[in-house]
Amino acid sequence: MEVIGEQATTNSDLNKKSFALDNNIAQSGGSVLDAMKTLPGVTFDQDGKVVLRGSDKVVVLIDGKQSSLTGFGNQKGLSNIPASNIEKIEIINNPSAKYDANGFAGIVNIFYKKEKQTGLKGDVGLSFGLGALGKRKEDTSTDLGSFSVNPKLIPSLNLNYKKEKVNYFLQSEFIFQEALPNNEFTTRNYDDGRNIISQVPENRKQFRSIINGGIDYELDDNNSFTFSGLYDREKHIDTAQVAFIDLNSATRNRLYTWQEEEVTRYINGTVNFGINFKKPDIP
Repeated sequence: MEVIGEQATTNSDLNKKSFALDNNIAQSGGSVLDAMKTLPGVTFDQDGKVVLRGSDKVVVLIDGKQSSLTGFGNQKGLSNIPASNIEKIEIINNPSAKYDANGFAGIVNIFYKKEKQTGLKGDVGLSFGLGALGKRKEDTSTDLGSFSVNPKLIPSLNLNYKKEKVNYFLQSEFIFQEALPNNEFTTRNYDDGRNIISQVPENRKQFRSIINGGIDYELDDNNSFTFSGLYDREKHIDTAQVAFIDLNSATRNRLYTWQEEEVTRYINGTVNFGINFKKPDIP
């Protein structure tokens, strides 16, 4: 007789649910944000905030740590993490006092994959996507216009090296994207009969690096240390040409060009000590 066991996709207790992504083919090609949208009890509002139990007071963690990707009130950065790099997503509905008080509605904890086999293991991934392929409204007359296609390229690298009691791990994603976060049209009607239209397109080129790495050290079968760090760097360049056009004569009165460059960095280092308590002997 052969007995075959398979780990459940969902494990839950009274206050915590854990969803494994390894065997979910539908989610493997998307992002963490896409995977979260399929989880029961998790919704998103129109601003991209995670909502649990009808509230957006949710804290999203990566391997138990806060990150600029998952800042309170804005989790759009999760669309930059491939779901194939994630082992499981844990949802805590009634978090204890050790968690951030801002997350009283719940905690979402995202766990990266780690190899447990001895030796060097790893994988390389590449995700590609396109945003809007058309325009709702025709651009005003400028040389730059607005981005009509928003490509996104995400190469990723995961490495694990385990030898005896030590495990080294490295997970990284690099995002290259063109986006159009804002595209505002304004029409001004003057008393002298002039009707002036202007457009402010926010053409954005974005570059992001997310690197998570560290060391697991097993003191013995029941005690272990984890030293880890997370580095997140985001740079974007916004460019636009703004024209003021007289609709009556179809002439351009003036034109100005602006460009804005912004760089943000986030570094998080942690040390965790884990204890596996022995199960009591039951006669």
